[in-house]
Amino acid sequence: MENDVGATMIRTVIRDGQISVNVPGTFEDGAEVLVQVNLVDDDGDQLIHDQSNEEQDRVMLGESDWDNSSEGIADWLRWYDSLEPLLVEEPGELAAESAISDWDKANQRAEQIAKEWQ
Repeated sequence: MENDVGATMIRTVIRDGQISVNVPGTFEDGAEVLVQVNLVDDDGDQLIHDQSNEEQDRVMLGESDWDNSSEGIADWLRWYDSLEPLLVEEPGELAAESAISDWDKANQRAEQIAKEWQ
C-alpha cells in the first residue's frame, strides 16, 4: 500500500437505490475506492438523517453558523462531555508512534541539510 493518500470528491445523485458516477480518467479499472455517503440539500449543505425520529437536521459546518451564546456553548460542552474516549488498540498505537518517530527523524535530517546549505 502506498503512503500517498489522495481524495477526490465526486458529487452524484442516488436513483432507484443505486449510485452511479463518472470518474476521472486518472482512476484505473479495478482501483479500490471508499464511498462515504453524505446527504446534502439543494444549497449543498450537509444533512444528517436521524433514524430515531425520521427527521433531517442541518449540520452547521461554518463558524458563522455556531451558536456563541452562553446556552449554545453550554449545549456544545454537554455534547463534548458525552463523547466516549477514543481507544487505540496496541497495533494502531505502535504504528502511530512509529510514523511520528519516522517524521521526527526526517524533520531533523531536513533541518541538518538546510543548515549545511546556508
